[in-house]
Amino acid sequence: MNLLTLFQRYLLSVNELISGSKKSYVSYLKGLIEKVLDSEVKTVFPASDGFESTLLSLDKKKQEQFLLLFDSRLSEMLKGKPITGPLKTLSNYRSAYRKLLEMYYSDGIPSNRGGQNRAAIASSVSRTYKAVSNKLFDKSDLNRVYLSRLKTQDRRYAMISLPIRLIWSLARQHGESKTLKAIMLRTLDNMKYFVDDSGSALRHRDVKNLDFSKPCIIVNGKYKLFTPTAKASFAEFKGSMRDVSIDHIVSLENLLNNQAAISAYPRLKELSDGFVSFLNKNGIKGITSKASTEYFQTHGNRYDQAFVTGLVNEMAILFDKMEFQAMQTRLNSSKNKNAW
Repeated sequence: MNLLTLFQRYLLSVNELISGSKKSYVSYLKGLIEKVLDSEVKTVFPASDGFESTLLSLDKKKQEQFLLLFDSRLSEMLKGKPITGPLKTLSNYRSAYRKLLEMYYSDGIPSNRGGQNRAAIASSVSRTYKAVSNKLFDKSDLNRVYLSRLKTQDRRYAMISLPIRLIWSLARQHGESKTLKAIMLRTLDNMKYFVDDSGSALRHRDVKNLDFSKPCIIVNGKYKLFTPTAKASFAEFKGSMRDVSIDHIVSLENLLNNQAAISAYPRLKELSDGFVSFLNKNGIKGITSKASTEYFQTHGNRYDQAFVTGLVNEMAILFDKMEFQAMQTRLNSSKNKNAW
């Protein structure tokens, strides 16, 4: 499956976007690859065959380096440095590229690890990235990555599920998406970043940036970032943005999969039961973006404005009960619960 098809499928699952915007993003990304990125990639990596084939040949870590490297180059282009051209077109291209980055951080991009020059190009990607990238994520970058995860990470439990993509579709349809986004950002603002090995923490609202250029991730240019460990201790946090997961201090399953939640979130329970019934009828075990889109298209009209407004109000109650902390992804995945 080629990159544009993967991108189109991802956009179909991001249901707060209107149909016209999705088509535009695909068109912009196609133009960006053909008119800018293919030649840029071949200039930087002469042994490569272009943007898409290089990206798909890399493993996950190298994909992130590759994507961030050319995100930085697009920023320079918008400042008028390497190339000239209509700024609006470049701005549209950049917006589409940011959506591609969101896809990488939320759904991932498959790797075929093929091609005769794969190993040499992968090594060159790392060297070039380390040499030219500042690897600095500011608050807007962090919010963009975190929100892309929160919007797309559905959860299915025995008693009540959280089909978050479907909830976003309904919220957008009934003019509630801005409220839902504000709810998520409010909870994110309280996320903890541990800045020493004794558990001292900054909140996300006070974090200006994360710097990934040093051996240990640096917060606000002066604090080392630490991750909680399974041994109730803290270790220096090393890695890239992909290694930073949003960990639930109290697991989402504990918040949702119980009788009290059924009573507290009646609209979520109704939506969950209807959607899970649809999944079971169609032999679908997990919650997929395709299934969410199909259910919204075929059953979305059964949920009226009053229902969706009440559902978003329930999301405010649920998200206010969530407590997040920044945690190393590999350590989080070893815990018996899901991360965002």
